[in-house]
Amino acid sequence: MAQKEKDEAVQDARESTRMHLRDYLRTVEIGAVMVLSAVIVVGLAFRGSAPIIVTNNGNKMSETASTSTLPIPKMVETEHFVVTTIDKVEGSAKENIATADPKIFKAPTNFKSFLYDATLGKKIALTGTCKDAYYALLIFKTADDYRKDPARSYYNSAYPCPASSLIALEVDLQSINLPTGSYYLFLADQGNTGSWYNPR
Repeated sequence: MAQKEKDEAVQDARESTRMHLRDYLRTVEIGAVMVLSAVIVVGLAFRGSAPIIVTNNGNKMSETASTSTLPIPKMVETEHFVVTTIDKVEGSAKENIATADPKIFKAPTNFKSFLYDATLGKKIALTGTCKDAYYALLIFKTADDYRKDPARSYYNSAYPCPASSLIALEVDLQSINLPTGSYYLFLADQGNTGSWYNPR
């Protein structure tokens, strides 16, 4: 009988310990959730404010608010263009723009156009084809006629034509310091020597 009472007492003690441990873990869990919630609320409240820098000078702790804030990255629009061969005027595929009769080339209104705001930035993504050693991307102000003055381009850069002849190019207009304005662009083919030709 004494043994049975002893076993029941041990069993009751174990059960009591389990209940206390369960209550303790539940209290810790609730406390952790409350601390995490408080950290999130404080983080949201101070989002975008100047960070506080804590320094230890010997036995003194001091806090200073930094006046510099981290820049918030801005999303830059990407405008996509598919550049296909437009109907060519006879001779434009062979002629050098600098020496040819301007009438054999298409008017600027036939090319892809876009608006650009330098304060917002923009990227242009181009897909198309090429057929010579290089292809060139040229960007002109809408008011400038490339046939009369090809040197007025704001951007004129040649890239190696891939073995597949398929072009996939992206240009960040802010990186080339393009001013705010209205523009048109075209791709052209270019050999190892000479100027570009076949604008499209």
